[in-house]
Amino acid sequence: MLKTAQRYFETIRYLKPNQVYYRIRYAATSPKVLIHHEFGGVPNYGLTLVSVPNTKKVLRIDNEGYEFEFLNQKKDFKNAVDWNYLAFGRLWNYNLQYAGFLLQDDIDVHQRKELIIDLYEWLCNARLAPEPYAASLRIINTIRFLIAHNRQLTDHDRLLNAVYSELHFLSGRPEFHISGNHLLENGFSLLLGGHFYNRKEWIKQGEDILCEELNEQILEDGAHYERSPMYHKIILFRILEALSYLNASERLYTQLKNCAEMMLAWLEKMTLENGFVAHFNDSVEGIAPATRDLKIIAENAGIHTVHKLPLGASGYRVLKNKSATLIADVEGIKPDHQPGHAHADSLSFVLAIDGKTIFVDPGVSTYQEGAQRDLERSSKFHNTVTIDDDNSADVWDSFRVGRRPSCKIITDSELRVAAEIVYKTSSSKNVSHFRSFELFEKSIRLKDKINHSPAIGRFYLATGIEIKAISENQVILDGDIAIDFSNVLKISKFIYGYNIGFNKQTDSNAIEYQFDGRCEINIKWD
Repeated sequence: MLKTAQRYFETIRYLKPNQVYYRIRYAATSPKVLIHHEFGGVPNYGLTLVSVPNTKKVLRIDNEGYEFEFLNQKKDFKNAVDWNYLAFGRLWNYNLQYAGFLLQDDIDVHQRKELIIDLYEWLCNARLAPEPYAASLRIINTIRFLIAHNRQLTDHDRLLNAVYSELHFLSGRPEFHISGNHLLENGFSLLLGGHFYNRKEWIKQGEDILCEELNEQILEDGAHYERSPMYHKIILFRILEALSYLNASERLYTQLKNCAEMMLAWLEKMTLENGFVAHFNDSVEGIAPATRDLKIIAENAGIHTVHKLPLGASGYRVLKNKSATLIADVEGIKPDHQPGHAHADSLSFVLAIDGKTIFVDPGVSTYQEGAQRDLERSSKFHNTVTIDDDNSADVWDSFRVGRRPSCKIITDSELRVAAEIVYKTSSSKNVSHFRSFELFEKSIRLKDKINHSPAIGRFYLATGIEIKAISENQVILDGDIAIDFSNVLKISKFIYGYNIGFNKQTDSNAIEYQFDGRCEINIKWD
């Protein structure tokens, strides 16, 4: 373990001055209650919002009470909901606060209204402290509910005033200290709230945040800069949602449209032929909209992908031919100032052969601090190489990163990519790891070179891929896929938990190989 002072220094030295300023400012003025504001105008119920794809049923109501399910965990509340329920962790509670149940048409409109009013009463009575990220998603969901059901609701004022009050809170507390997807959600919420309540100052504030942040956060190759396919898709939907109610003449419209086209291009390249999206960094199924749904929404809005936009700034590379697709991560920890969703997964990769996913990134199952979170962010939980089971980056405390590797791309062509990372381990070893990927018609060649021995590499197989045979220098998989190893000391197999959602795993096969200095691996198929 790094010494505490050194770890903190390595963690905070990348922060922007703006982040430090707002972290101090907000810590000194943390609100405990939502202050009431009276709305005296006429809301814009005529806003058109694109439908949310595959709305999840998160709430079931019966005579015994309320059953909520988030992140594959269920909780029954008898008679009343505990909006500050934390037994399943902070993320579960945030999902409860988002009020996604408002989008469930199988629940009576008035029951939904009473629940959201109850949640707001907790906020106004200091039983639940307002927080900007939860507020942003709750505002959007509640405005959607009000627009869809305003003719059925008999008492608009209480709910209109509650959302109006929350927008006042949010306008004074955008998450500049966190940045990333949090600040974008703040901006989108203020933008929608400004249009709904006809408040020009909120529209301008939302536009200002989004104009500046999208310019920084959407990279030249279309990726969101946190480099998580899951958050990329969430943000892409927010952009498409905003485009559905904005006028084409508004100053933000063109920027949003360009971002959507670029983000679709990146997402297409990161999506395998079978629809599988690699789970790089914090990413897993069941949270973000599916790629196909986002493409349909975009196409219906006349937004098309930029097909010739090459991968570059995000640090991912795709090697592809008629029978195989390999996606490699040849980047370090990015963005420097906001690595909260980053993993120590440099030089990892995923692979599909003949439309079937073979090698996967195991994904994530939790954000709660502890051994499982540490494992899922670690180098040894990815398709890369480790020394002493140490991490190429010091990932710690759920969302923090201390020391980071330097990364250099050495070869970057259509069918071959090679890169080297250099880092210092927790035991002060200076490690250099070179890896190359080369794609042929019916094979892939990997070369590893590392300056310490012994080194351990791991390959995580997709669920259902069986290991038919293992010898001293070869592994045979289903479909007669052969993995030939040169210069290895030992090959073995083990079982790991592949994450099919938060708090939900299934046993899958994995391969471990040990080598000294250099190793060559050839993956072949017919």
